Amino acid sequence: MIRQYSFLGMITAFALVAAWAVAQTTDAELDQNRARVIALRKSQPEQFARLRENLKSFLALSDTQRASIVKLDAEVQKLSPKKRERLLNALERYSDWLDQLREKEPQAYRMIKEAPNDSARIALIKDRRDREWMELQPKVQRDEWNKLQGPARAEFVLMLREQERRKQEQWLIAKRFWRELESKQTMPCRLSEFTPKVREYVTDYLLPYMTDVEKKELQSAEGHWPDYPQTLVAFAVKRPPALLPEAVAPRKVSQLPKPVQTRLLEKKKGGPKKLDLKSLEGPSFASNLVKHHAVVVSLEHEYLAASYSSLLKPMKEFMDNKLQPALDQTEKRKLTDEAGKWPEYPEAIRELAKKHGLSPPWHILPEPERWRWDAYRNVKAGSWGADFVKEKKTP
Repeated sequence: MIRQYSFLGMITAFALVAAWAVAQTTDAELDQNRARVIALRKSQPEQFARLRENLKSFLALSDTQRASIVKLDAEVQKLSPKKRERLLNALERYSDWLDQLREKEPQAYRMIKEAPNDSARIALIKDRRDREWMELQPKVQRDEWNKLQGPARAEFVLMLREQERRKQEQWLIAKRFWRELESKQTMPCRLSEFTPKVREYVTDYLLPYMTDVEKKELQSAEGHWPDYPQTLVAFAVKRPPALLPEAVAPRKVSQLPKPVQTRLLEKKKGGPKKLDLKSLEGPSFASNLVKHHAVVVSLEHEYLAASYSSLLKPMKEFMDNKLQPALDQTEKRKLTDEAGKWPEYPEAIRELAKKHGLSPPWHILPEPERWRWDAYRNVKAGSWGADFVKEKKTP
């Protein structure tokens, strides 16, 4: 395997200068590549020598292998800078790990290199990483692992890793609430310990759209901090009122949150007649409700939000200060065209925000200033899948 995939662009430049490449290159590109190589040779001679070795390895590969690597590099370059850096770091660390394995345990290295296919290779790598990780665990866990065989071993390691990940997450959250914990402030670990507004929201806007499995998980976390608020936030993030998944979107009046039913069915003195909601029931109920009754745009919690006016202050500020300035005319027109439609309007916001690397602050739970919901979010602890990224030193 060629080490340092992140240098593929420089390797290609080196090859072009050496007249090895078969791709057509303009004089300007050739001069630019030559300048890059000369600068590297002067400023970083060790890296330059390493690139020469990488180039030799690259050219020694078959046409199919070289084409695969070039294709991989092209696909990586299309990713966002953050994701690209993460994957390149993972490839680099994997290469370093593989080199160390070749020196320390040649037989294990050969088994991985000579694996008949990708699935077999990944299984060997995972087994090897599990063994290395278990060597760092307490003796009682190592002994228990040694008694197991095959899939049972992998499941045991996965369970231990998940436990470790959860502990790391809880520690990170605890650090964010250190002041409250130091002052021995009571931390909420049950729905009953939140304010009425939060309780009503969870009861009316969240629980009805959760699966039985999710409800059971939330119930299991009850009585434990930070487990309960963290689990509550995780499910709320999956179902912002503006963007309910199609599978749980309301199809009839009885499936609307109770406050919404009350709001839409009430008849105020001197106001319009009660809405004929029954006639709209069906698979497109939510969409038709927004389309035919503009009153929906003023509902609480961005429920079925379909226009700028239906968004709460954080989202409006996001639209004004971040999203709109990033859009070109075509994208702005798309957003305007989808206004008044659900779920097209919020989905357009989500799509355009993702395209420009932005994160919309959708409403997920009430009273964010008081309960600091965001402090329970974006908690990323280590896991097997991130081994080659998170480790500062390979085993």
